[in-house]
Amino acid sequence: MQQHQKPLFISHGSPMMAVENSNTSCFLQRLGQKIPIPTVVIVFSAHLDVIDDIVITAGERPITIHDLYGFPDELYQIRYPAPGAPVLAKKLPTHVAGIKVYLSPTQDWDHDVWIPLRLMYPQTNIPIVQLSINTLVSAA
Repeated sequence: MQQHQKPLFISHGSPMMAVENSNTSCFLQRLGQKIPIPTVVIVFSAHLDVIDDIVITAGERPITIHDLYGFPDELYQIRYPAPGAPVLAKKLPTHVAGIKVYLSPTQDWDHDVWIPLRLMYPQTNIPIVQLSINTLVSAA
């Protein structure tokens, strides 16, 4: 029987964590070495907040986007070329809590995805599915 990792809530913290050592960046590096290596990672991104549909990445090779401003140039040079998981994305529900789900072949990895995953899994070989949130609806 396949085991599933329990869900984790991981904040990316300061984007500078991607280029500076901190307690949090070291923690994420150690965490990636301690927990079983996943076959896929599903990320709910607080930086992909949409008001109508839920957006799910469905591309084969999303690129790293730098949706942050005012940081040192070295931060904008980082790439995290992890593969997408479009087959898994297509298996996810078409509606969640009455909200329509939209599979996007063009949505790329925002910094809520690549900052922590780059620290945990620097090899970029684990497929990712990124889901948006909608802060206009209740948690229920």
